Amino acid sequence: MTDAQRERLEYIERMCQELARMAEVGGHKLLSYLLEMAREEAENARTSASVGIQPSAIGMRAPRQRN
Repeated sequence: MTDAQRERLEYIERMCQELARMAEVGGHKLLSYLLEMAREEAENARTSASVGIQPSAIGMRAPRQRN
């Protein structure tokens, strides 16, 4: 993975996190959940590429629940 690709995924991850928080505060729980899933997907893509794991080998997981 190139530095530009990694930086792009980090940016997407941060933006999804911020948008998920905004959605949660606004009472949009489903939207917040979907944005958190997108954030985790960006994180998985970034971290799996750095260790040489194919994204399809990771599988999907539900995002952490907020209290």
